[in-house]
Amino acid sequence: SLSVSLSLSPIQIELADSLASLQDVLLKHSSLLQTARCFRHVSSVEDRHTVVAEYLKWYITDRNYSAIERFKQGLASLHFLDALCQHPSVLAPVLCHMDKRLTATELEQLFRPQLSLAGSNRRTTENLVFMFSTGLKSIPPAGMTQESMYPLANTCANTITLPLLQTYSLFKANMDFGILNSPGFGSL
Repeated sequence: SLSVSLSLSPIQIELADSLASLQDVLLKHSSLLQTARCFRHVSSVEDRHTVVAEYLKWYITDRNYSAIERFKQGLASLHFLDALCQHPSVLAPVLCHMDKRLTATELEQLFRPQLSLAGSNRRTTENLVFMFSTGLKSIPPAGMTQESMYPLANTCANTITLPLLQTYSLFKANMDFGILNSPGFGSL
């Protein structure tokens, strides 16, 4: 019986080390390759590169053509597309992923604590919590509010609110409880 696969990794084609194994992979995924208009008779193992190139062009560009066009129209409506075409190097750092290791300094700059008024009792407690949570010797000027006895996180705004409690043992217990009872916390 002939099995039909709905998913194809181009690596499966690239790893074919003989003409027979290449033909087997192509036959196994013939329905998808026909849809991509790249199913063909191959006479050499080297033909795999052409099949992969055509499949990837279809998979990335052709099948997403209408979505790409709508996206381009949206960018063009604000003249952003024109700016992008005229100055690609200026906008590349904002729009393109760069494989760069995060440094401790950059990580510190991501967090903006929101502290109470200077001199207040609450600010003194917040300073201790901030020092504990960050290990920093100085507190940056900003604001920090606390409404709960458990940690609160907002992933949309990349913020975490730490509880202000009277003892370390209560703080630790509530942090553990909050983290352990947060669905998906720590999941990839």
